[in-house]
This record gives sequence, structure tokens and C-alpha cells, in this order.
Amino acid sequence: MHHKNSIISIFLMGGFLALSLAGCESPRPPYPDNAQPTQPPTQPPTQPPTQPPTQPPTQPPTQPPTQPPTQPPTQPPTQPPTQPPTQPPTQPPTQPCATHSVILNNFQFMPSSLTIKRCETVIWTHQQPNVQHSVTSGQFGAGNAGQEFDSTAGQSFGNLLNQGNTFSHTFNNAGSFPYHCIVHGGGGMVGTITVSQ
Repeated sequence: MHHKNSIISIFLMGGFLALSLAGCESPRPPYPDNAQPTQPPTQPPTQPPTQPPTQPPTQPPTQPPTQPPTQPPTQPPTQPPTQPPTQPPTQPPTQPCATHSVILNNFQFMPSSLTIKRCETVIWTHQQPNVQHSVTSGQFGAGNAGQEFDSTAGQSFGNLLNQGNTFSHTFNNAGSFPYHCIVHGGGGMVGTITVSQ
């Protein structure tokens, strides 16, 4: 009997609890036919903002300051001092060297004495017929006879002057130059040429 009362008590208590729970629930509006139960919007998981990896600031490579190439100072070219053109010393106009004539005739030189200048020439002309003569420098009979000039060209009596022959000599040195005929000099056929400066 006691067991049966216990079951009834449990049953009654269960019904009371069910009614109590039913009273606590609020009535839900009916869903439409096609309505789906509302799902709360799905939120993507919150990701922390991605930060790019921190790079140290890039420094350009340090270049040493560029120095312009050092040029040595430009020196103007050295010009030698200009010399005035050298003028040769003025020479007086050159006069042509004169020519003088001496005649061999009548066993004498005509003129027997003659003064000339350096570079001038004396021409002796034999005009005496049938007689041979010479024009030989130096004193008659002297050892140096014929050293300055000699019409016989050192052949003495083998090369004497005949009528119409000539002999010439140019005097380049100043001084007095005696001369003679080797055939007739002992008889006074002598002469002198004086050459001035």
C-alpha cells in the first residue's frame, strides 16, 4: 500500500512540474509554411589586421664625393723673344774691277810704272816686230824672279812673247811689284806695278 502511494505521489509531482514549465514558456508565433528559423548572421572569425613585415629603411650606398680631376694650371706657350731680322751689313755697290794696258815696244814697257787697285788686271801687249820679250816679276837676275807672275810660265827662253801676243795678270794683294824682260832686262827693260788698298 505504501508503494502504490509513492508512485502516485511521483506521478502527481511530475504533472505539476510539467504544468509549471508550460506556464513559464512564452507562446511562440507560428512560423509561416516556408519560413525557416532565423539564424543569427554568421560572423567570420575576427582576424587581427595583418601587418607587413617591418623592413629597415633602405639606405642608398654611400658614395664618396666625386672630385673633379685635378688639372695642372695651363701655362701659355713660351715664345722666344722676337729678334728683329738680321740685316747683313750694307756693302757699298761693287764696282767692276778695271783693266789696264801696258805696251811692249822699242825695248821698253809703256808705261813703265802703273798704279792700280786690288782685283784689277793688267794686260801686256807685245807690239815690237822681230823681237821676243817676256813679262817676269821680280828684279832682273834675282833668285825669286817669276814667283809672282811670268809670261814664260817657267820655261824661260823657251816661251817668249812674239809680236801680237798678250799676257795678263790680276793683282789681289796690295804692294809694289817690280818686273822685267828676261832677254832685255839688263838693258833697262823693266817696270813696276803698284797696287793700292
